[in-house]
Amino acid sequence: MNIFNFVLILSISQICFIHSWRCEIGEEICSCLNLNRKFKIICIRQVLTNKFPNFSHYANLSQFPYQIELRNRNYTKIESSSFLNVNLEFLEISNNQIDLLIDNRAIFELKTLKTINLHSNGLEKIKLNSLYNLEILILSDNRLKVLSNDTFLGLKKLKHLSLSNNLIFEIDSSTFNSLFDLEYLNLKNNQLDVFKSFSYDKTDFKLKDLILNDNNLKYLNSSFTNNLKHLEGIELRNSVIKVIDR
Repeated sequence: MNIFNFVLILSISQICFIHSWRCEIGEEICSCLNLNRKFKIICIRQVLTNKFPNFSHYANLSQFPYQIELRNRNYTKIESSSFLNVNLEFLEISNNQIDLLIDNRAIFELKTLKTINLHSNGLEKIKLNSLYNLEILILSDNRLKVLSNDTFLGLKKLKHLSLSNNLIFEIDSSTFNSLFDLEYLNLKNNQLDVFKSFSYDKTDFKLKDLILNDNNLKYLNSSFTNNLKHLEGIELRNSVIKVIDR
């Protein structure tokens, strides 16, 4: 039986009607909310099952964009039909056990997705190159080691990318070349000793903030800043840079 709650919030600028209830999605019991033209599903309690829920049955429940949060579960993989026909705008799958996310149909078909948070999953390999409307990507606190030239290919609207607290020791020189709108890049606390990104001199990169603290940086090509005309700050704390190539 669904439990319905109605809350009326009054403010000077607007009146917001919240409709919330308990919803069952497969073996999951979650909270569903209809809030200010956003339909949100939140599943945060630990459960014994590791079967990823199928949200496609809820695809027509709301005409508004969806926000789905799945935290502290035991999921190890995302089923291909999990988000079929769901107008998903925000997705958080954090503190789970997903170690591989390559050519995953469930994610690749989310053309309306703007934000995805995948922190603390133990991710070792990832490729997200068809999310054309994605603006925010959080991959911090995983086990990523190598970023290839096609890891983020096609994410032309991406503005915020967090890769902090991984094990990254190698980044292809062209990894970020297709991220034309990227403004914030966080690579804090990895294992980089060389940084040669943003070297493609025919691109007007929009990067404003670059964070490289707590790496093993020994080599930095200063010419990369020539292509970062909008750069406002670069953080290099706790690096051991000995050579700055000009």
